[in-house]
Amino acid sequence: MIVNYKKVGIIELNESRIVVHANEHRVVHDIPGLTTIEIFVLEVEGERNGRMSFANGSGNYLELGVDRTIIKYQFFLAEEHVVLLRNLLDSWRQHKVSFTAKSASRFRIH
Repeated sequence: MIVNYKKVGIIELNESRIVVHANEHRVVHDIPGLTTIEIFVLEVEGERNGRMSFANGSGNYLELGVDRTIIKYQFFLAEEHVVLLRNLLDSWRQHKVSFTAKSASRFRIH
């Protein structure tokens, strides 16, 4: 099975907010206003996924709790961005941002 993905937006993460640009819309989530932040890294682009195939890096999720709603974004993660994500999560820890990060990938993010 071949699955084609296309880029529809960008997710920007920093110490104070998460900004999602998608389909000509911009959504800003201020971190203090979120009830939950969960990051699931399941695969990184080019990572070996079994014997014969490689992951395309798109099976990752960011879940945000806003009021009583969970908003889920799927995102692509390239190998060159793993260190940037890890550094941001370290910064969040230093700033006492409450979040959960899980990785099923061989790349460590926490």
